[in-house]
Amino acid sequence: METNGSLTGDGKGELQPTAIIMVEPKRDEKVLAFYKEGVRLKQFAEARVIKTVEDMKSATEDLVLLKGIKKSLVDKWAEYIGPFKEHLELLNNSFKAYIAPLVEADTITREKMKTFDIYIEQERQKAEQLNRDALDVAKRQATANYGEFTVETTPVGVPMALPKTIRTDVGSAGKRDYWDWEVTDIKLIPLEYFTINEKMISAVVRASKGKMIIPGIRMFNNPGLVIRTRKS
Repeated sequence: METNGSLTGDGKGELQPTAIIMVEPKRDEKVLAFYKEGVRLKQFAEARVIKTVEDMKSATEDLVLLKGIKKSLVDKWAEYIGPFKEHLELLNNSFKAYIAPLVEADTITREKMKTFDIYIEQERQKAEQLNRDALDVAKRQATANYGEFTVETTPVGVPMALPKTIRTDVGSAGKRDYWDWEVTDIKLIPLEYFTINEKMISAVVRASKGKMIIPGIRMFNNPGLVIRTRKS
């Protein structure tokens, strides 16, 4: 089935009014023909017996045929999803741009609230430490003065801690713990918390063709078939 839609762009992020979309490959005669041929070749592969070089040649011919059919189907697939991918990219870019100011405003506001919360907590800690220090000095002087306090012991005012939840008529904002981490000494981290860099090891194995030695790693060759279509 084909339908008209707004699925192409003009390079400026605006959608054009018309496009042809193919949405039902089961009605596409070429797709169905490729599929039926694939089913036939699968059945033949299941029954195939390879015992001679001639059998290998026959199998190679089928692999070349399979490769061509797969490429044709992949190309067809691309024809079907191409307009959708283009339209989806345009939609994503448009809505990302539309939502960006909201995300930025949210981030800025949260950071300013967090900064104020940290400031109040720091001021509280400073005031509490100042009172502890003053009381300690008073106690030590009293000890040296036969138990009589000779310094001012009235504590300074400690700022009120911010409430855990700020409530308004339209909603509320509450603090939630988010535990994070950072490495202080990599040598002390237990082995079970490490993962193998498979991408790096694979690159080294392929580049050195198994000649480089990595302690604890066994390199081996696992040959596979490379199918090439003969050029006419």
